[in-house]
Amino acid sequence: MRITLGPIGIQAQTLTRLHYAVDGMNIPLKALGNAPECELWQAASPVQQGSFKGIVYAANAHVCLASLQLAEHEQGIAAVAEQAYLHLHELGQHLGLPHMLRVWHYLYALNEGEGDAERYKQFCLGRAQALEYAGVPAEHLHAATLVGSQTPGVRMHFILVKQPPLNLENPRQTSAYHYPREYGPRQPAFARASIMQWPEAAPQLFVSGTASIVGHRSRHAEDLAGQVDESLRNIQTLLQAAAETMGDLQWRDLDFLKIYLRHDADLERTRQQLRSVVGNDLPLIFLQAGLCRAELLVEIETQARPAGVKIP
Repeated sequence: MRITLGPIGIQAQTLTRLHYAVDGMNIPLKALGNAPECELWQAASPVQQGSFKGIVYAANAHVCLASLQLAEHEQGIAAVAEQAYLHLHELGQHLGLPHMLRVWHYLYALNEGEGDAERYKQFCLGRAQALEYAGVPAEHLHAATLVGSQTPGVRMHFILVKQPPLNLENPRQTSAYHYPREYGPRQPAFARASIMQWPEAAPQLFVSGTASIVGHRSRHAEDLAGQVDESLRNIQTLLQAAAETMGDLQWRDLDFLKIYLRHDADLERTRQQLRSVVGNDLPLIFLQAGLCRAELLVEIETQARPAGVKIP
């Protein structure tokens, strides 16, 4: 599932288009600058499309790419999160692809509410309850990004796989699932990165949304440049942690950086700073989004895979 920038968007290098088989799987965020108009996820073996409890998906015997959108109505965001993750778990069992590899969440009014009532914290509560019910242990948690959108409700995109990925933590950071109580009634349930060791193919690295957090504390409040630098240091640490499986990874080896900015006015400053570190060849994709902590201004994710290798 390698994706790289092509002339009209993100183009995969294999043959079967998972993206087009999943109707309506769009990202509900504002693209900034010259961000590509689409992402194409492809697999080397044929996929079938289907739907399951409101989830639309495309899958083959090894992998499933899917999308789920839920309205909130009156039940509250914790209940919606629990329902979403239970449906995700049920789909995995139904397809024989029981393991989560990567999840993207887009949550309306992410930081609305005070204390434990903040919507982000309530989402974490519902997610944790569902994963607990499904019996998913911490070592099988997935890479994830959770950002705020202006579109009401909850939208999730996710990848399910047959075999569990190898999940990585960052020694500079407290594991999110071990955060202290001050961050909410239940800890965020995700791994800092995941490596998928595809059968008969090279491994692929997925780095979660990564911010300016050291230990469990946010760093460089109101300092965009400091937050960008700290986020890059955290990503570099994860690349080092992946070296035993993936080999040495430099910035040039990544597929792209996807950058979520709280303020679209920060686009050019962030672009210039990133170019000074990663060079001019690595694709940069900028999106405007709310972030999980009010003091955070930027979050960055990435992925990597040796060139020229297809997944099954």
